[in-house]
Amino acid sequence: MTFWQRMEKSQAPVEVTEEQYWEALEVLPPIYLKGVSWFAVSEAWSHNGNGVPIYHCFAQIAGKHFGTVGTCVEARRKFEEFANSDH
Repeated sequence: MTFWQRMEKSQAPVEVTEEQYWEALEVLPPIYLKGVSWFAVSEAWSHNGNGVPIYHCFAQIAGKHFGTVGTCVEARRKFEEFANSDH
């Protein structure tokens, strides 16, 4: 299973390698959101029932690399909750 598939199957952020993080960062121009420390791959993976794009999103948390799938709002919430948990 690829790291992309692991992210798609998990509700929580999954740890990825630094190499995978950089692959995602360099595959397409990233989407950066002001004031947050993560990015989304600019090509949407899918769309939700309301037509909102769902992205593969990545963050560095506590010196490690993580990825998740969601809308920008969902990804931000997931990363914030994860960073504040005992993961």
